[in-house]
Amino acid sequence: MDLFFNEISALYPANSKFDAQLRMTAFLELCKKAKENGFNSCKVVNNFEEKELTATYTIYNWLDDSQINKDQKDFYFSFRNSPYEKDVDNQFDAFYYLNEQTEPNYHGELVEGLAWACICSSLSISFPVNQVWQKDLINIEKEITPARQNLQVKHISSLQHFTTHANFIESLKEPVLVPSGINPSEKQIHLSDDHGKDKLYALAKKLVNCEYVIGIPHSLPFDRYGRSFIREIHTNGRIDVTLIEEDDGYSMMVQTTAKTLRETQEIAKILKELY
Repeated sequence: MDLFFNEISALYPANSKFDAQLRMTAFLELCKKAKENGFNSCKVVNNFEEKELTATYTIYNWLDDSQINKDQKDFYFSFRNSPYEKDVDNQFDAFYYLNEQTEPNYHGELVEGLAWACICSSLSISFPVNQVWQKDLINIEKEITPARQNLQVKHISSLQHFTTHANFIESLKEPVLVPSGINPSEKQIHLSDDHGKDKLYALAKKLVNCEYVIGIPHSLPFDRYGRSFIREIHTNGRIDVTLIEEDDGYSMMVQTTAKTLRETQEIAKILKELY
């Protein structure tokens, strides 16, 4: 469980160094509350420390400020994590845009932290710099053909938001995996008539014995340089696997019952352990 920092909220400098220090204190209080609720880290952009808290006072300056309590700095280093995509078995499959018309400067802009929070079915976190970033739900759009899809990202910028999202946070702690209810002998296996189909089919017959696997939709292009059984994990419950015992890199798509990326990751662990 990770928080994803909304980088747009860092584009609004505080009015003074004192206000900047208060902003960081409030931010770390949110992070501490998140840790109490089971979150491991707050993921931020690579250049996060370069962000200007005021025109002349960056997060680097805050970290070097002798007025700041050492415990605050230590907690900051223990909880912040970058980049966004580290340890995430997924990449952007589309562009994501802010869809908040009352945001005075950045409506329609590309977003990263909010997008990752959406992709990973987690929470985003912001500095509460205006009314938009004080909301508990943020609207973004995913660019898909032929139109854009509106999505809502669960969001925190105050301690009250932890109460608002209490049920959602609880659901993140223990992903509930749902069995397919399909007899293994009835699960569909569709593989291309390529060289190595017999070896891939033998693996597919093992995989469909997992109660969380629905079937094998199709083969994938050879992954000759792949060295991992789990090739890629998707947000729609699909897992790419590669027969790494063979140099030709025979691969296939596995459809599972997972509804979120976290559920899919848990099923991927099960498949890796079993097969």
